[in-house]
Amino acid sequence: MWNPNPDFMYFCNVQKPEKKYQPLRGKIIHGDALGRTLGFPTANLQTTDLLPDNGVYIAQLEWNTKLYQGILNIGFRPTVQGCEQRVEMHLFNFNGSLYGESVTVTPLLFLRKERKFETLEALRAQIAQDQAAARDYLQGICTIQDNPCTNS
Repeated sequence: MWNPNPDFMYFCNVQKPEKKYQPLRGKIIHGDALGRTLGFPTANLQTTDLLPDNGVYIAQLEWNTKLYQGILNIGFRPTVQGCEQRVEMHLFNFNGSLYGESVTVTPLLFLRKERKFETLEALRAQIAQDQAAARDYLQGICTIQDNPCTNS
């Protein structure tokens, strides 16, 4: 069973209107391969578009008229002392290379705020939870609602 992060709650059969986010357009560039090392390879987006708040989102990426779903992280990666804001997306069911390609990434739903984890293993475990929540949400099994007990 999936254990929710305190930054968001996981509810089955509860509908929530979704906020509309602006698409982010840009090119995929090389990162430092930390996502791949953790078992969650990411496509790193270089964009000049206005970004939504830092955090983790359920998102979709459009490339060559095809849509791919996954989880999107926008932020400074405090667990690894990141010092520049990054936009990186882990795609579900994708095994190709997007380096140098122009894509459009659209955040669909905010999952949680960015936070620092004590270890890379704790970060890996949280990403696995984020992925499970996103997959369930995208398959229509469950929806995600803001936690009324968390001040956002």
